[in-house]
Amino acid sequence: MNGMGWTWTTALLVGFMVVAVQCAVVAEKQKAMLHPDSALFGRNTHDGWRTERDWAIVTDAVRGGSSTAKVVISPRDKTLYFSGNLDTTTLGGAGFASARFNFDAPLNLTGVRALLITVASRDDKTYALNLVDSLPETSPDGRKQSAIEYKFSFGPESSFSEKNAEIYAPISGFVPYYRGRRVENAPPLNTSNIVAISIMIQSYFDQQKGDYSLKLSSIDARK
Repeated sequence: MNGMGWTWTTALLVGFMVVAVQCAVVAEKQKAMLHPDSALFGRNTHDGWRTERDWAIVTDAVRGGSSTAKVVISPRDKTLYFSGNLDTTTLGGAGFASARFNFDAPLNLTGVRALLITVASRDDKTYALNLVDSLPETSPDGRKQSAIEYKFSFGPESSFSEKNAEIYAPISGFVPYYRGRRVENAPPLNTSNIVAISIMIQSYFDQQKGDYSLKLSSIDARK
């Protein structure tokens, strides 16, 4: 009887452990999934836009260009100021500048229908918000290669007021691009594995250039 009792006790303990592990896995998945109405960056979050060091500046300098960019974050009003100079002379009409934020763990946007971009102030140039769902491969010399980015563009024709303008960016409106060119047969954006987000400005082959400035209040998820 003691042997059978020990066996049943062991079986029950193992069963409880299995259930506990399964519950922990489910809880972790639920934690990783962003609520469809959640704040990502800015005034509606505790961390705001994080720190300026969290935003990596990437410009056409990687191809020999001369465009510049910088990010200034205001802890007081939780805004991000993206500015610089878009140069088109060095590369014969081409040019771009961006600030990229890499998530520590992939962001799960499953169930999110759109991102709401709130603009505090801006000029008359066209900008883009990019989502990345896969890490770029590393070349033999150790440099990171380019990855497909899913881009949503918003320009001066976007409908908004002077301050705290809200731009509705549907997830279905993020279009795949690779090194500035649209990719026709790219897979759909994997919303369950967003590894990076970036703010970008590009010349569109000399259609816009010079100094630029964009001040964002927040980026929120909407169902």
